[in-house]
Amino acid sequence: MNQKNIILTFFLAFAVLCGMAVLPGAKTALAQEESLPAADPEGQLTMEALRALNDNKAEVYTHDGRVTFIAGTCTADPVMNMEGAERVVESMTGLLGGDEKTRFEEWRTLTDAAGNQYYVFQQMYANTTVLGGAVQVITDPEI
Repeated sequence: MNQKNIILTFFLAFAVLCGMAVLPGAKTALAQEESLPAADPEGQLTMEALRALNDNKAEVYTHDGRVTFIAGTCTADPVMNMEGAERVVESMTGLLGGDEKTRFEEWRTLTDAAGNQYYVFQQMYANTTVLGGAVQVITDPEI
């Protein structure tokens, strides 16, 4: 996989709509196509598009039918800043199990010793902060 375009998207403690949180370390299963939404006409990333972006090599994990971790590219465009990361998160809301009341607010950007950028978003549901609900878009330093 091309290191310049790799985006690791990691979903930490994404609280599903029924109020149950996916906690770090929770058991996940490799995503099965039939358990995830196939398509959304409103600009949402689909499993088919995700597979195409990664030549069928992305690692996708789910819990209760919602994506919890993707190791692979989630967009054809390089993510250079928080706005780019926000576009990635918005395109994946359907795969995460979100609906029209779900949104992710910019929280912070971190850089690790290897130069990877972590764009972190706090989950909100119906204008209420979801305790422990967050999404991270992680980019490598070669972008």
